[in-house]
Amino acid sequence: MKQEFNWAMDQVKLPPEAEERILRALEDRKAGRAPRRPRRTWKTAVAAVAAAVLMTGTAFAAAYQAGVLDIFFQGDTSSLESYVQTAVGSAENEDYRFTVNSAYYDGMSIYAVVTLEGLTDQAAERLFSNQVFADYYAQLYGQEEFDALLLKDPDWLETSSRLEMFVTNIRDEFGNVVIGYEVPPQSEFPDESGRIISWKIKFDLFQWTGPTDMPFRVWVNFMGEDYAVAIPLSEVAKTAHLEPNYTICMDMPTNEQAIVREIYVTPTQIYYRMDYLSASRALQLENIEGDWFALRMQDGTIIKESQINLTGTGGWSDKTMQYESISTLKSLVFSDVSEVYSIILGDTEFPLDGSQPFPSELVLDLSHQQKAS
Repeated sequence: MKQEFNWAMDQVKLPPEAEERILRALEDRKAGRAPRRPRRTWKTAVAAVAAAVLMTGTAFAAAYQAGVLDIFFQGDTSSLESYVQTAVGSAENEDYRFTVNSAYYDGMSIYAVVTLEGLTDQAAERLFSNQVFADYYAQLYGQEEFDALLLKDPDWLETSSRLEMFVTNIRDEFGNVVIGYEVPPQSEFPDESGRIISWKIKFDLFQWTGPTDMPFRVWVNFMGEDYAVAIPLSEVAKTAHLEPNYTICMDMPTNEQAIVREIYVTPTQIYYRMDYLSASRALQLENIEGDWFALRMQDGTIIKESQINLTGTGGWSDKTMQYESISTLKSLVFSDVSEVYSIILGDTEFPLDGSQPFPSELVLDLSHQQKAS
């Protein structure tokens, strides 16, 4: 699989464990295997599983006026407004104009509102009827294979095709998007004019990248890379980023231990990566639905994972015995990372100021949270 790992954006360096995760996902895809993962709302690094669902232009117009933060998140987002990019850029040919209207970057994911506009009556009709997508995929797959695909799934053009619609400058040598992106439910918004369709999209980098001078470029597949729009990634909201390399206990009865390698906390995402010291935990991950982490606020209040409205991304590697989790907070529980004193993993608290970890009074013992078999 190594030959498939040919980055177009080689200036962005991935650590070996991130490379291994993506290669593993590619191997699973070729073998037709589903990735192993705990029973949360998980996505793979190759493609997202959510389908786009149409909404009225009126509903989107109201949300769009509120801004990209209010489209993706609930709660007080005022402290993040200075990190929102508006009127990011557009690119057009004789038929279509692709625009990134606004974007927010939290160091690991890009949240964006984009629009595609038909510049002529014929182009707009082909967009709204999906004919422009049908022609593109018929040419890409071959007419016979494309017809067979539609015969098997008549709704494919309005659902699954959207998962291949947006292309980025991080791809494998076959042109496949290696970066994961999500077109969430209720995320496609046709304008009442009959010329414009807008989307809300979340692009996951699947590693802590932080501020970088290399822009993230995205384009619509049938328009081509010549019509890409660059989203700058040079500014990130205030973040706590730790690399403790500290051993914790995740299961008191069995003394199951793990080494916490990396943690980062922002108002919109929480990430941690750990290495288990034995493979036995992998067999139990499937049955765990409890709290994997908790936050201690500066006033001493404890907020457990189960109390937060979030979606999870991540998984387990048999090869490296590594477990990682990326939690996107749909409802923000703090507006500035300085409001959080520590994150609790297992039996240990990790102060976000980087000071020495210490035993926690609240022990998140995963063995006590497993479902009855």
